[in-house]
Order: sequence, then structure tokens, then C-alpha cells
Amino acid sequence: MALRMLAPGREQAALARLAELMTPRGWDTTLEIVPGSAAPVTDLTSQLFAALALAGVDEIAGLPVAWLRQRCLDAILASGVPARLRPGFWDNDGRCCGTAGVGDVLLDAAQDCAGQVRADRLLQAARTMADALAERVIRDPAGARWRFTEHRRDPPLLPPGTSWMQGAAGIAAFLLRLARVLDDGLTAPVVDRPDQWWAVPARIRTIHAGPRVLPDPA
Repeated sequence: MALRMLAPGREQAALARLAELMTPRGWDTTLEIVPGSAAPVTDLTSQLFAALALAGVDEIAGLPVAWLRQRCLDAILASGVPARLRPGFWDNDGRCCGTAGVGDVLLDAAQDCAGQVRADRLLQAARTMADALAERVIRDPAGARWRFTEHRRDPPLLPPGTSWMQGAAGIAAFLLRLARVLDDGLTAPVVDRPDQWWAVPARIRTIHAGPRVLPDPA
């Protein structure tokens, strides 16, 4: 939807730039562009406006992409997550579409924020996500795990997972990153993640370093 609001003729150019941006060099990642679609067909859906900014898009429908990103973050802060307010909200603690993913997005924004007051607010919100994960972890002699719920299933409690997007791997990565930021500050280096490495300044990336990752368009 956001790309469709670009000026005529710019949508496909922005899509091509995003495709190159989201396919890191040396990684075996298949990315497909569908003509007329709003975004590349991929599960890398977070941080659209940060990706657009790095791809060279300054504004959409006259609105700066940086401002649009901030509006998205404001919506997260006002949404009530991670409180479980009703069936279906908030049942997932994973990286894909749950508490850990929200926390990582907030950390991205905090480490990419010029204003200290705003950065502190975003960091505190990330800590709130981590506190919820600490409260919901299941511990026993076998270890620690998280179980999500799906209110449309009977029984609604899902088995624990270990994957990056829907399991302990993604949750642990967020918690370790937050601990590093709390210890070392907002300039702590960020281990590159395949799904949103572009969302933090180049100076704190561990692999995709440099002032620009992509060459300027011809």
C-alpha cells in the first residue's frame, strides 16, 4: 500500500531497490517481486519505512518516511501490547508477530533515534516486552520454553517451539540483545539479523557496515 502511494513510475524502482536491499550479499535468499504488489513477496515485513529510507525513498504521498516510521512506533506504544487484553490479543510471544518481535523493533528504533528522551521511551518499552517474556517463560528441570496460544483452537495452548520466528531462538536473540544494550548503551553493536539488519545505523551493524549499503541509483 505504501509503495502504491509513490509518484507514478517510482513504485517498480523502489521495489527493485528493496529487493536488492533485502537480499544481503553472500546469503542464499530468494526474493521475488510481483508486478503491482505493495512489497516484495517475503516474510521480511517489518521495518518497511526504514528499508524504504535506505533504498532512497524520502517521502510517500508528501509525507517523510521517517515521520511515517515514527507514527508506526507511536501506534505500537499506544496499542497496549504485551498485555493480553482479549482473545487473540496478545497471544504470541515470538519474533514473527509477537512480543519478542515488537521488542526488537523498539530496540531498532531506540538505537536509531537522535533524541535522548524519545530513545529512552522506546528502550523502556522494549524492557516492558522483555519483562513480559520473563513472566511467561515456563521453567522446569528440562529447561526453559515459551508456549503461545491460539484462541481459535481447542485446546488453545500450542506446543513450545525452538525456531527463529515462532520459538525460543528468536526470543532468546531479543533478550540477549537487550541485555547488551542495557550493559553497553544505545551504541552497542547489533548482530545482523536476516530479517531487519537495515533498521539500525550502519555504524553499529556488525556486518553491513558503512555509510551506505547500496550504491546510489543511476
